Amino acid sequence: MTFSDKVKKTIQSQYTSNLVDGFYRPLLNEAKLYQRVSGYFSTAGLDLYADGLEELAKNGGKVQFIISKEISESDYTKIKAGYELLNELKPLKLAERNDKLTSKAQQQLGNLAFMIAMGRARIKVALTSQGIFHDKFGLISSESEYVFFSGSANETKSGISKNYESISVDVS
Repeated sequence: MTFSDKVKKTIQSQYTSNLVDGFYRPLLNEAKLYQRVSGYFSTAGLDLYADGLEELAKNGGKVQFIISKEISESDYTKIKAGYELLNELKPLKLAERNDKLTSKAQQQLGNLAFMIAMGRARIKVALTSQGIFHDKFGLISSESEYVFFSGSANETKSGISKNYESISVDVS
């Protein structure tokens, strides 16, 4: 599977605004894998393009994050709850898993924790010997095409929609 011509034509080499509608949503709607490295991270940032993540999951896709340890207690709790539910679901039969993975569970957990519980998202924390992990780049891919981006934008609500940020984009 490749990205559609419509999406390919909209990809710019650089973005300083409109990251959600101009970049994330169109690509994630057709992607199979979203890999992101971000110094700062918040689930509120992901919520801005949750519909794109939902389409990615419907396509059988996955999300992988490497983030710094600098996250809110609320986000830590959500991520932990997602992994706890994932571990609880592992020994169950498919029908039993589906009984627990309801839209009510999604509302209670939040989008990221729900994707973790479904086995569609994975979070890793980067540790450093001093200072904080502060790299920022990502890869959004279909089965055969890749979109790499890097720049100043963190995976937070402010980094994606409020701050003046810049990302550069390269396409395979």
